[in-house]
Amino acid sequence: NIRTMDPFYGAISEEQTPAKKQIQRFLFDNRKFIRSTKFKLSIAAVVAITIMYLLVRTPSVKVLDRGDIANQSDDVVVDHAGDHDDDITDKLDRDADSDDFDRSDDKKPTNKPIQSNTRATQIKNAFIHAWTGYKTYAFGHDEIRPNTNATNDSWGGFGITLIDALDTLYIMQLHDLFEEAVEHVKNINWKKDHNASVFEFTIRYIGGLLSAYDLSKLDILLEKAEELAYLFLPAFDTPTGIPLNNVNLESGEASHPRWSSGSSILSELGSLQLEFNYLGYHTNKQVYADKAMKVFEVLNEVTTFDGIFPVYIDPNTGKGSKDLYSFGGLGDSFYEYLLKVWIQTGKADDYVKDMYFNSISGLIKNLVRVTSDGYTYIGEWDKEFLPEMDHLACYVPGMLALGAYHDSNKERSAEHIKLAVQLLDTCIYLYQDQATGIGPERVRFDQSEIYNGDDDSYRVLSTRYLLRPEAIESIYILHKLTGKQKYRDAGWQIFQNIEKYCKTKSSYSGLEDVTNTKGKQNNSMQSFFLAETLKYLYLLFTDNDPISLDDVVFNTEAHPLSVLK
Repeated sequence: NIRTMDPFYGAISEEQTPAKKQIQRFLFDNRKFIRSTKFKLSIAAVVAITIMYLLVRTPSVKVLDRGDIANQSDDVVVDHAGDHDDDITDKLDRDADSDDFDRSDDKKPTNKPIQSNTRATQIKNAFIHAWTGYKTYAFGHDEIRPNTNATNDSWGGFGITLIDALDTLYIMQLHDLFEEAVEHVKNINWKKDHNASVFEFTIRYIGGLLSAYDLSKLDILLEKAEELAYLFLPAFDTPTGIPLNNVNLESGEASHPRWSSGSSILSELGSLQLEFNYLGYHTNKQVYADKAMKVFEVLNEVTTFDGIFPVYIDPNTGKGSKDLYSFGGLGDSFYEYLLKVWIQTGKADDYVKDMYFNSISGLIKNLVRVTSDGYTYIGEWDKEFLPEMDHLACYVPGMLALGAYHDSNKERSAEHIKLAVQLLDTCIYLYQDQATGIGPERVRFDQSEIYNGDDDSYRVLSTRYLLRPEAIESIYILHKLTGKQKYRDAGWQIFQNIEKYCKTKSSYSGLEDVTNTKGKQNNSMQSFFLAETLKYLYLLFTDNDPISLDDVVFNTEAHPLSVLK
């Protein structure tokens, strides 16, 4: 807005400061030179040199190997998430990088939110927001209450959020925060008068520590994992070797919760093997792997429902105790571990492979249904078919796709990947069909054989959202194996809705009612939000994904563990 008496600049204002007047007078006196070609060329040269200098000064993006994920720009502009075709190759990513994670110290990034419009960076910033709130108000405690900033120590008070998020910190290259968290881990004493869930503590605490060890090779993490696993060995002291659900960490007394009526739970007893196998291998103490794998050996003799296992197992006899069969709650991760243990152990245990593929045959035969308007879903069996599906069951598409990737039977592989795509379409639809764009906890489908034009082919039984990761997990796996843009589009839409409805001033909260845009938050941020939900989202939008599906298996808490070679 410089003004002078020259018409080119305008009239000099008497209200200008003396300094501005001097500048204006200089411009006026030299206006002929300023308008000359020589001056314009000089300015152009200065601008060109400045741009070249900035380009040289800007660090180049390095192609990183496993463990260092660059915050690369996604090939899709954020503001145009839906403007892309699905004409991306269906080639399976069998050439994934299998080198070790790069752990060099000169790549430590800032721990502050980064200003960027790339999707991976925005998700990383969401993690930093949640972690900062946890660190500020609840560091060392199990969880932060995201609406009140109070603390929750229902997981023993050892810092379950911190340990569950260790590998996410490392993968996102937040090394300063990772090292700070490790200092807390060094001082943990597990022996406390607390009745610990063997399953939950194994997948979250032990799995988190082992994965962080796998990435960083810090021995203290392996040591702390073994300290806790050793305290769980009394759970396996039953006539069959089927573990009880809980162990008191101080007394060593093993027990069942009252609600289980003396039975062990399929998803719990069958989701310890990845962690205990890894621990036995890296500590050279075979007892851990032996205890866990004995469970699979016993279950291999159980009477099944066309390959599907009962969710309640009597630890004294090894037999199913009730007629309930489910790939959702109470059953879910057992089937996942059958597949992943087979992969983890070099595909050496044929009986584990057979247990997995036989169970999928039973699933297709008995529990898969299609609604009258074309949505494929998984029900349950409780003496008869129950057309209800948990959010938890949305892990199945990813599991089916992973199994198809590793299966040498091409016909079966094609059938499983087709079913995976159909089931994931339903899971995504259940998100998109809610007012908040976030999926509900449980739904019941209409079994009508003829479509009557009613949009409500299902009804919501539980409107809650607990920041669950299962749909995003399957979206990540299907995108990794097919490269289809529609999965990134769906994942981004979910993330945006989480940002809109779940974000608090300090962190993120689950929702009471996903069908209501004005529904309440539930003041809970479970540790798996940082361990799974944000990790899978981040990996979904990272062009240089460090995870090789040949060399790494995720435990059911999204903790990547190298296969045993």
